[in-house]
Amino acid sequence: MNRPPRIALLSVRIGAGHVRAVEAVAEGLRRLEPEAQIDHLDAFRFFNPVFRASFMGFYAGILRAAPGAWRGMYEAMELRPAGHWTHRFNAWFDRQHAGRLRAHLRRADYDAVVCTHYLPAEVCAHLRHSGQLRGPVHVVLTDYQVHTMWIQPGVDCYHVATPEIADALRAKAGPKPQIEATGIPILAAFGDESEPREALRLRLGLEPGRPVALVAGGGFGLGAGARLVETLADAIPRAQWLCIAGSNQALLEDLNRAAIRFPGRIRTFGYVENMHELNRAADLAVTKCGGLTSSECLARGLPMVVVHPIPGQEERNADFLLECGAAVRPHGTAQLIFKVRELLQEPARLERMRFAARHAARPQAQDTIARAILGPTAAATPAPTAPIGLAATPAD
Repeated sequence: MNRPPRIALLSVRIGAGHVRAVEAVAEGLRRLEPEAQIDHLDAFRFFNPVFRASFMGFYAGILRAAPGAWRGMYEAMELRPAGHWTHRFNAWFDRQHAGRLRAHLRRADYDAVVCTHYLPAEVCAHLRHSGQLRGPVHVVLTDYQVHTMWIQPGVDCYHVATPEIADALRAKAGPKPQIEATGIPILAAFGDESEPREALRLRLGLEPGRPVALVAGGGFGLGAGARLVETLADAIPRAQWLCIAGSNQALLEDLNRAAIRFPGRIRTFGYVENMHELNRAADLAVTKCGGLTSSECLARGLPMVVVHPIPGQEERNADFLLECGAAVRPHGTAQLIFKVRELLQEPARLERMRFAARHAARPQAQDTIARAILGPTAAATPAPTAPIGLAATPAD
């Protein structure tokens, strides 16, 4: 009898989206193959500490200080074809700092490896291409676009958001890798509607009969700040505001001070585990548009007001959301206030946007991806197994 499959899921804790995608894939795998051994690895912990610090410092710093420069770099790299020497050099340079990740993957000999960030994908694809990995490498793209840096020789299968993205990837990557338009994987909880919505709102401490807006800035807490929330609360007095700071403690403290000014109308949160409940309680979301955030809102049928998208990938996500009719994108505070106020006062328009969001959603992506991952593992050689859980990461 064949042993249960051993699968590595590699994310990178830069923001929350890449991790949430892996958690969704793991949920799908457990549902289809309960005995599987699933190791969720924070791939970044296997990289050289100096590289990690430099990578994070550069990324966060340029987004805050010079977002236009980041947009220019992103677009310049995007326009270069797959296999261009700059892409090859970048991948080679990144791999030089991932020796512990390479060693772990060779030693563990997984039946399949899944990546939701391009950094571990660079490492895994190279190992697979050079014959050092037995199991196939799956790459899950977590935005509504495809950047050329994701294309690496050795990837067996790409899972992308839409048929349009799949077609664009085939044009860039050629015929060799398998490319599936699966959607972006999200947790099954975003489809749970067992609790009546009004009961959920009461449990969350919201006042019945008043509109609710969710304000979120992503896992880093970038984007919508406390001053913006105060401006919205002052301009739209009927509304209630659910404000999420993510891992940004300074932003959370600012939001808590804003909540004092508007007692009972602003509720604040740091990093949350119940985003599926907050999404369902809200009438609309004022938010950045990371791929996972967007997919979760689409599955909930939650209209989006897109603010401060990260140049490059999130701007592409915004284009998709606007095109499918699930979002609006204001430019400047005055437009933001106007659009939020008008949407909250126009239930028919909100309903049209909710319909458009649900039409664009692919809430079964986790199961589709899980089936593709489990397919090649049926003939695995018997070996000892371990319980499902978070694999240990090496000490720095």
